[in-house]
Amino acid sequence: MRKVLLATVAVCAVMIGGLTVQASPYGDHPGPGWRSSTELQSRLASQGWLVDRVKADDGQWEVYGRDPNGNYVEAKYDPYTLQQTKLEYKSGPKPGSTPGPDWRPASELQGQLSSQGWQVHSIKAEKGQYEVKGVDPQGQYVEAYYDPRTLQQTYSKVKGGPGYYGKPKKDKRWDVDEPGKDEGKGKDKGKSRDKDRGGKDRDRGGKGGGGGKGK
Repeated sequence: MRKVLLATVAVCAVMIGGLTVQASPYGDHPGPGWRSSTELQSRLASQGWLVDRVKADDGQWEVYGRDPNGNYVEAKYDPYTLQQTKLEYKSGPKPGSTPGPDWRPASELQGQLSSQGWQVHSIKAEKGQYEVKGVDPQGQYVEAYYDPRTLQQTYSKVKGGPGYYGKPKKDKRWDVDEPGKDEGKGKDKGKSRDKDRGGKDRDRGGKGGGGGKGK
């Protein structure tokens, strides 16, 4: 009788567990009412995506592939609306770090700045704008940003004065510019040496004098 009861309990547990898994529309299995992964994949392909894989994960469609800008990404989509809910870049250039199709060429910006007296060291796409580093007409090393469509400056920051390039490196020769410190140290050291010598001479004299009296 006891064995029969245990067997019955075990069977019920398995059935309940199975029903729980089947009833959940979330997790790693598509739920009821989900729009198909084929529809999502077709939509992304029409937008220029190269989709590697689409799978159900945490109650959403999870997509791996390359977006229209060539970035390898992991994205998640609402399974009922197919609206993107999350985007994570796995590799490739970051958003805004590649020139857009409507950007004016960097060479045009460089020519514009050179005609104004700039010494341009670098121009690159950054945060949806052109980032310029170089020496402005006043001789200051600056970092500036320009609108890629109008080539108008949107932001600038002075990094250093004339002759500056990048972060200044520590130069031990700069310490020589403070002679007062070295001279003071030299005098103090000289005094301490004289003091030590005087003390030693007194000790020797004392010892000699004592020896003479003893004799």
